[in-house]
Formats: sequence, C-alpha cells, structure tokens
Amino acid sequence: MKASALTKILTMQSLSALTPRQLSSTFCVHDNKITMIKIRPHHLLDILRDYGNEVKRDFHPFGASLKEITNDILSDINQNIRLVSRVDSICVTCSKLENSICKARINDDLLMREYNDDLDDNLFDIMDISPGSELSVRNFLEIVENRMSSILTQFSSPNNSPKVRETGTIIAIRKLSNR
Repeated sequence: MKASALTKILTMQSLSALTPRQLSSTFCVHDNKITMIKIRPHHLLDILRDYGNEVKRDFHPFGASLKEITNDILSDINQNIRLVSRVDSICVTCSKLENSICKARINDDLLMREYNDDLDDNLFDIMDISPGSELSVRNFLEIVENRMSSILTQFSSPNNSPKVRETGTIIAIRKLSNR
C-alpha cells in the first residue's frame, strides 16, 4: 500500500487510536507496518461500479475510509489484497463500527452487517474464493469478468439497479485491464 493513502487514512484515525486487534483485523500488518489492504468482495465490487460509472465518493456518511482505499486500489491493480468476510480496511474509521462489529442499519428490521455478511458469503461461493485469500486486484477483475452474470444475479443492491452495477463494472474492468 502506498504511503500517501496510509497517511490520509491514519490522519483520520491515528495508529495510536487503534488497538493492535483493530489494526490487524482491518489491515495486513508486519513489523507494525501496514502491508496489504483487507477488503470485502462487495466493497471491491462497489468500488468498480462507482469507478466505471464515474461516481466519486469524496466522503462517506459514517466516516468510513472509502475514498482513501478506493484511490489506493485504483492506483495499482497489480497490488495484492486479502479478501475478507467481515470488517475490512474501509470499515476501520466508520462511526458505526463498535468493537469490530458494524451497527449500521439498512432499515428497522435489518442490520447492514447481516445483509452484507450473507452477500459476501454468497460472493465467495460464486467466485470460488475462500475468505482470507490473497490475490491481485487484476486477478479479482478477471474472476469478476468471467462470472459476471452469476455475481450480478446475487448482488442486487437495494440502492442500484442491476443495469447500473453491470454497466459500471464492465467499464471499470475494461479501463483497469488496459493499464
């Protein structure tokens, strides 16, 4: 991970404010240095959708590190990432994260974490990847491209039409694959 992205993330919430457990649960750390982004599959798919649709996320309503992680991922698609099934590097600064548990709600009846946990579990199955797997962003793009229809069938976001997600993801894959 590039130092510039880390600096931005860590100015939002300094390393000293994070417990070792929080730090290691949201980033890969070696010798007290962040070495790799941990990211949930649906977060990476959201980043691709937004990039392809030219949607900029300058801030997150709950203070999550979406902009910084997005910029880092898009700056180098050859970097390795670790796909995780729960809290990731985007979540580390979110105001709805309490003791590594997301407390945000989609509505009165559904916690965001329940929806996203089920979604990511299904995405891992569709992509034939295990939680904790490390791969390059480029490899992730290839998997998504090869399994696009199954992913889109599973990933019907309450906030987007399937066509918006499909169009943005296809455009993102094309743009990024040519780097």
